[in-house]
Amino acid sequence: MDSLTVSPILQHNADALQYIRRQYNLDLPERIQESVNILSDWINKQDHLVKKNYGRDYLERILINCKGSVEKAKMKLDKLCSLRTALPIYFEPFDRKHPAVNKIVDGFLPRMTPDHCRVFLLRNNIQKFDFVLLDFYRALIAKVEYLQTHDYNNGIIVIFDYRGLNILDFMKIFNITEIEDNTNIITEGYGMRIKSIHIITSSNLIDMVVSIIKQGMSEKLGKRINVHKSLDSIYNFVPKDIMPEDYGGSEKTLQQLHENLLNELTSYKFKNHLTDMRNACTNEIVRRGNIQNQYLGIPGSFRKLAVD
Repeated sequence: MDSLTVSPILQHNADALQYIRRQYNLDLPERIQESVNILSDWINKQDHLVKKNYGRDYLERILINCKGSVEKAKMKLDKLCSLRTALPIYFEPFDRKHPAVNKIVDGFLPRMTPDHCRVFLLRNNIQKFDFVLLDFYRALIAKVEYLQTHDYNNGIIVIFDYRGLNILDFMKIFNITEIEDNTNIITEGYGMRIKSIHIITSSNLIDMVVSIIKQGMSEKLGKRINVHKSLDSIYNFVPKDIMPEDYGGSEKTLQQLHENLLNELTSYKFKNHLTDMRNACTNEIVRRGNIQNQYLGIPGSFRKLAVD
């Protein structure tokens, strides 16, 4: 891609494309073109991958999530397609009117951090849970797909605002399997690099919540969870100016960002994209060869070796 995809809800730092490519030795045009060509060629050779046609920009973002490694990109794409086959329930359309979607308010901050990270902010101040979270997770996966399609970031910073949450009631619908499934889809499937997770709450019960959450994620990711008693310490990780107006910043309110994001996810164009991506699954009956060899690109395609 010569420039970044324009999105009504996401902005990029002026040097994001060049900076991020340079980090992974993909700043030369021929280098990124070759990597995308190899990945595309490999996809076409995999009988078990149902969907063959991916946009070149989409494949480049997979490569960026994998720090420029073609072989890791093959593994991630195969894993995500396999997860769509194994866990199709999370890739189904979500109900925008469901309380799990409209009462839990979240959104991506329009502006990036100076080091090109995207911030995802969620506020859950529900006191009484009389619903399940399946539609929340379906909407969450759609949001991750939106990032995969439109963003170009150096990682994700996640903020959970639980200051108004009834944690005891929340624990009644807490399902560790759902957390594990969705963390797996987001990090191991999409390859999203979560730089840190921040929870804002003064509740003494938060240690119990964190211990349960950690059971559904890798030890490495679990160590990136930070608990804050107040909003002020968040500014040590995210510039105050890029935060929503109701969080001390100069952006639109979180509710406005939430509505704008849902408008994007439920637009005719993106709903068609989600429908198409549900075909990006696997036919395990025709998977050929040893799965480890598939991940290593055998049979497959290889980058040329340059010898000085």
